[in-house]
Amino acid sequence: TCGPGQFKAAESQGDYSCDDCPKNTYSQADKWAPFYLTSCADCPANSNSDKKSDSFKDCKSNAGYYIEGDLVKPCPADTYKDSSQYHDYACYNCPAGTITNGTTNGAEVARIACLPAAGKHNSRG
Repeated sequence: TCGPGQFKAAESQGDYSCDDCPKNTYSQADKWAPFYLTSCADCPANSNSDKKSDSFKDCKSNAGYYIEGDLVKPCPADTYKDSSQYHDYACYNCPAGTITNGTTNGAEVARIACLPAAGKHNSRG
């Protein structure tokens, strides 16, 4: 059987080799799996994973998105998330005196998406 983060490609059924799951996919195969996995599962839209990922938890939400359960959602209004490297389960509040003018929807994802609120001055230079 193939190990975690691997699958048995259909064209290699005659041999015993396994391939690593490509980026943005995962496989939860383990030594107890009684059959060969012939494909890896895709990470949800707006998320990514490294090659040879072995769990849904390896799928990290892209910048501007967060994970809730098994769903990837856009950051709510007046919040942001810069990257997919950390804290996939939350977005950050914009700094005081700034807003996003709606959800970030992944288009404007970094802290720069937080714009000065009406009547406020931008002190970020």
